[in-house]
Amino acid sequence: MTISWIAERMPCGCGIRKFAPEETYDIEYCPKHKAAQDLYEAAKVALYWLDNTKKGDTVMADMLRQALAKADGGELLELRLG
Repeated sequence: MTISWIAERMPCGCGIRKFAPEETYDIEYCPKHKAAQDLYEAAKVALYWLDNTKKGDTVMADMLRQALAKADGGELLELRLG
């Protein structure tokens, strides 16, 4: 079996591999993108905690809201500072 990259790898390290002679493809994710789903779920839990405790940091909550909106394909929100 021959494995080749069908294009240069992305700057992050992700790339698409082609396996010959089967003509199948595979995506190899960089460490950041491998962890993306876990980080997304952790951000949702952290935001829930910040929103439901009086100890909540509004700047941190807004940063998490902005990151989650971006990950969901939504518009970026304006951050409240303070």
